[in-house]
Amino acid sequence: SGITQSIPGDHQVPSPPQDSVSCLKFAPNPRPDVFCTGAWDNTVNIYQYQKAGHEIQSKPLVQIPQNSHSQAILSVGWKPDASQIFTGSVDATGKIWDLGSNQVLQFAAHSEAIKSVHWVEAH
Repeated sequence: SGITQSIPGDHQVPSPPQDSVSCLKFAPNPRPDVFCTGAWDNTVNIYQYQKAGHEIQSKPLVQIPQNSHSQAILSVGWKPDASQIFTGSVDATGKIWDLGSNQVLQFAAHSEAIKSVHWVEAH
């Protein structure tokens, strides 16, 4: 409880969430050097990373605006052009975070937690 052990080869991100990461998703092209995390402290963070040989370096880019979800984030997903992030939460809401405007909009509400979100292209 509260003890973090580092395993050889693990990478710890700078400015991590206050609680455990519950989900992680790498961005699609055109941003393959970026990943997004959802955490038990209700936060969503975007990090940029760079490989240098066997080492990985990362830096925090942005955090979803506070109070977007009232409970833990269970799932994150990217729009294929990496312009938006979708989140599902224990608070039973699904939200869209537009990275260009930094606006967060609710797109779903359920009676139970939303455990998974995915972008599906309309045909």
